[in-house]
Amino acid sequence: MFFNRSLKLLSKVLTVFFCFTVGGPVEAAVLKIQAIDQQNKPVENAVITATPLFSKVEIVKQTKIIDQINKEYVPRVVIISKGSSVKFPNKDNIRHHVYSFSKAKQFELPLYEGSTAPPVEFNSEGTVTLGCNIHDWMRGYVYISETPFAALTDKKGAAVIQELTEETYRVDFWHPRLKKTLISREIKLQQDSIETVKIRLQLKQLIKKRQKMKTRFGRYSD
Repeated sequence: MFFNRSLKLLSKVLTVFFCFTVGGPVEAAVLKIQAIDQQNKPVENAVITATPLFSKVEIVKQTKIIDQINKEYVPRVVIISKGSSVKFPNKDNIRHHVYSFSKAKQFELPLYEGSTAPPVEFNSEGTVTLGCNIHDWMRGYVYISETPFAALTDKKGAAVIQELTEETYRVDFWHPRLKKTLISREIKLQQDSIETVKIRLQLKQLIKKRQKMKTRFGRYSD
């Protein structure tokens, strides 16, 4: 009797072990990024994308929001997957005119208030620079990615991309003030690994002038 019970217990233990080692979940790899500039200061709002070189990824369409608050685009940089849309609600008490002449997407949302403007769909990979016909200093950016593995650096210049598999990835680095259009590296990740990458980005000098508009623009002015 004791022998039979022992065999049953051993069988259950072996079954659980087999499930976790052969058919069970596999821990994913993690990519950690630390971005600094030429003065060794952390770089915020740098886009990091990881594209697998030998396997396909599934793209999920999204709808994201870029607000207009205090005559600024908030957030300043947004990452979306190709085919996704962005809404541009105006939370100021004046009207804005959102536009872009970028190659990846050209569009205009004529003067409006509130949330009356329709969402804008972005079907081409690339970077879209946003402007406002009324307030010249307003700048925002939409980064359209062909990979779901993407992240934006925080104020400390840090970003994390999770749920990566054992694979070789092309990791792209982009920032609105980057001197080069794009910086890329190939990184091979192992199962269960945590890879840390420190990248130095050469950035252009920040020049931002915020001027009051002339009164002839009436209620559309600063």
